[in-house]
Amino acid sequence: MKLYVSVAAVSFFVALSGAMMPDPMMLATVTASRKQGFRAGPLMATSHAALELVMVMVLLAGAREELLTGERLIGGLGIAGALVLVWMGIAAIAYARSATLDGAMERPPPKCISSHLLAAVVTTAGNPQRWIWWPTVGFSYLAMASQSGAPAVVPFYLGHISGDYLVYTGISAAITGGRKFLRDIHFRFIIGGCGLFLIIIAGLFAAMGVRRFL
Repeated sequence: MKLYVSVAAVSFFVALSGAMMPDPMMLATVTASRKQGFRAGPLMATSHAALELVMVMVLLAGAREELLTGERLIGGLGIAGALVLVWMGIAAIAYARSATLDGAMERPPPKCISSHLLAAVVTTAGNPQRWIWWPTVGFSYLAMASQSGAPAVVPFYLGHISGDYLVYTGISAAITGGRKFLRDIHFRFIIGGCGLFLIIIAGLFAAMGVRRFL
């Protein structure tokens, strides 16, 4: 049980850290929340979660043998994932120094996107960070979870989407509630803390990756 809780917790905080950085998905959520209110955030998160479930299933189906036996492949991806996490952590800390809620939410995505599912597809597929994250961080952590037993994949996925739900629902709440509970100083502190967490987790990924070669 402790293993599954640890898998879910790390997955949650890594997803939380990534989701809080301004990207097309966040901007689409902002626009939808301005038009449709609080429900837009959970609906966007649900659409995004469905896409990521497909991603997890594709990785499991297409690389099952490598996930279970490819020690050097997993080690290499773990080290690559560590580098990506360090890059994301440094970027988050740098962004936190001048981050504002208004600045994070000021650029709307294309107005032609009205469906939550379509918006999630377009903004996820069009985000270069997602294409870097999943083949490195996502795949290596999924591999580590898989080697702990097939059930460990479930807390990995649930932890990951929980971070997304918290961020996108929080964005909708902040917009519809007039930002009564979240100020710029709080936003900066959260972003900076997430960046530091990513760098710490990068050390864990690097250690696990190097261990595969020893």
